[in-house]
Amino acid sequence: MDAKQALAHLEKKGTAHARKIYLRHGYPEPLFGVSFAELNALKKRIKTDQALAEALWSSGNADARILAAMVADPSRFTRAGARKWIRESDFRTLRDYVSCMIARSPGAAKLATDFLSSKDPGERQAGLTMIATLGQEGTPVPLEVSRRALKRIEREIHAADNWSRYGMMYALIGIGAYDPSLTKDAIAAAKRIGKVEFDPGETDCKMPDPVPYIERTVAHLAKHKKGK
Repeated sequence: MDAKQALAHLEKKGTAHARKIYLRHGYPEPLFGVSFAELNALKKRIKTDQALAEALWSSGNADARILAAMVADPSRFTRAGARKWIRESDFRTLRDYVSCMIARSPGAAKLATDFLSSKDPGERQAGLTMIATLGQEGTPVPLEVSRRALKRIEREIHAADNWSRYGMMYALIGIGAYDPSLTKDAIAAAKRIGKVEFDPGETDCKMPDPVPYIERTVAHLAKHKKGK
């Protein structure tokens, strides 16, 4: 499948209903409105194709860029290439997909550390998402980096914009749930943070309650590990 065929397929599978929902979530135009079930089916069909990913990214279409992040080859990303995609990710969902993909690239832990210190809010959010993803996938992250991420979340979450608060909370959960050495720290930070205001707009998103979320995930992982 080449880029022309992929874009034609995406356009065919887009729906007005999905476009309406995605626009409420902050997706920009151009946008076909392709369901994630369809995007995941295409991902399974394409697997990994960096050339196609680059072409889809260049199209500027929101659905195509999410698919690009799904089929991109993380090993082909330099630091400059990773920064470029993060900086060009102009809506939250895309930035999350790109961040998760970049988290599997060479030197991801160092790049996440750099992002945490960035003046660009998109890069800072990407850094938090990457750290949570690295933990989930069992990739070691320097303890001081995760601690710095927790401190940043605690310090900035209440003053952050609406959807950044949502992302920060999931990053806190990821750090606490997947790094046993930081579970207590994350729970303590969550308790100090307290209630975080969040406006889901016309979406079904809800701000998670971090403490029980972390505790359930830790218990699930322990049960899974014991069963092996």
